[in-house]
Amino acid sequence: MMKKLIFCFDGTGNEPEDAKQSRGLFGVGDPEDESISNVLKLHLLLGGDLQGRNVFPDQQSFYYPGVGTYGSWWDKLRNRALAPPEEDVGSIIKRAVSDIYNHYEAGDELFVFGFSRGAAIARRFVSILSSTLPALGITEDPKVRFMGVFDTVAAIKHPNLFNEKIKPASDVVFEDRFISPLIEEAVHLLSLDDRRIAFFPALMNQSLKHDNLQDARVEEIWFAGAHSDVGGSFRYDGLSDIALQFLMERMAAKKIGLAVLSPLDVNYRDLFDGPDELIAYEDVVVQPSHLGRSHAQNEKAGVKELMYDYRMPRVSVNDVPSVYPPIIHHSVLDRMADDRDYQSTATIKNRINPYTNQAVGVRIWFSAHDIRTFDSIDEARQAVNTKLHRLAVGEEYSFSVNSNVKYNPSRLLLTAGQKYRFTVDMKQRWFDGTIACGPDGWKAKEEIDNRLMRWGIKLKEGGRRVPDAAWFELIGTVNRSDQESFRLLKHTTKSSPYKCLQGGELFAFANDLNSKYGNNLGTIVLSVTRVS
Repeated sequence: MMKKLIFCFDGTGNEPEDAKQSRGLFGVGDPEDESISNVLKLHLLLGGDLQGRNVFPDQQSFYYPGVGTYGSWWDKLRNRALAPPEEDVGSIIKRAVSDIYNHYEAGDELFVFGFSRGAAIARRFVSILSSTLPALGITEDPKVRFMGVFDTVAAIKHPNLFNEKIKPASDVVFEDRFISPLIEEAVHLLSLDDRRIAFFPALMNQSLKHDNLQDARVEEIWFAGAHSDVGGSFRYDGLSDIALQFLMERMAAKKIGLAVLSPLDVNYRDLFDGPDELIAYEDVVVQPSHLGRSHAQNEKAGVKELMYDYRMPRVSVNDVPSVYPPIIHHSVLDRMADDRDYQSTATIKNRINPYTNQAVGVRIWFSAHDIRTFDSIDEARQAVNTKLHRLAVGEEYSFSVNSNVKYNPSRLLLTAGQKYRFTVDMKQRWFDGTIACGPDGWKAKEEIDNRLMRWGIKLKEGGRRVPDAAWFELIGTVNRSDQESFRLLKHTTKSSPYKCLQGGELFAFANDLNSKYGNNLGTIVLSVTRVS
């Protein structure tokens, strides 16, 4: 029976132990902002575990922790800094080739995923198969049905930390930037906002024929956020979940045939060979948020000129920045509209081709069937319909409520005098620090065992944005005003609709102290129906 063999190469320093989130001194304070990467999420959702077993009989996923996670502390440090090709990089590739030797049969399909240097290893791994496998008795070239990589970093051997003019080609030792002819389709997800020169991405070259981009195998899409806001590994992963969800949607649209688990169906208790349940549901669940926390680097005096520069999204043709517009995901426009502090416009606005000295436009990915070309990002922003939606009687509308955002815009206009009903799946979960709860929130007497801490929390209840509602209860408001706040869950039945008194845009939020939104995690989907 034909099998699907999946190879997942994690990023530099990324491993399952990233799921451990230590706290402050004496265990007090918020958990650290660290978690597993999108590559490990994919491995688990595709049926793999961390003991070499798989859920699906005809689908086997192999996972390789990232460069710099092997050996002594000195080995780890050296490999994270320099990635010598004969050490971790080479041993990871050899392990993957060995797994092909032990499991591949004629007709099997390969699927390859990677992040950061793991993406470079993924591309290198595929590029050597034709020359390596015949020596192992495998005479046919395997079909690589799909490759999905996050923000390829080619910093291998002697990373170029400073000179952006020859970056990243100066570091590419794994291919000629044309992906292997064995690959049928590839999706490359890229960070707009990482500024470290050492992390400049190695794009996938595209070929030209008759003035058109011909390598239809390649899709390269740019997303808001830093390197790991695309590839994952932060606890606050709303941005990287956008990239992961996009990749999974493209996999489904391309009908590549991989079976995917729900995060609820992953057997977390038995992932490891031991008693610890290190990885949990909240590490794997995909909750995209264009308003998720960005981890883009701040400028530092004396560092900017040496090690930082803006990324310039582009399409590479034969290693040359081309005049063809790159594709930007629509969530970048959404963030620009809803986050007044987002500064990615500097990256996109000042895009001048170095050979023509002319501006290069952008393409905005709204969907696979709606990719629009604009002369500039400003034109794209103006062209996007920003009018608020009005519901017809009986019409339903859904939007996401992010727990770390004080006012989540719905882009839905409520009209004074009209009545609305709200629907929410109460099985959804979001997190107030480490406390998991549903849309109805949590109470101190049920969640806090320590009496002193419970009293302290009770004393703060009057400072909640809606004092009478529970911690983290789902709240609605009109026109970004806490004075217009109301408890959404009181209006979920036909007999108890919400009558709008003052018209305006609907916003929603998790009930909390104004100063505590930084430690919130998770997203709830809310639906609104106009009933009269």
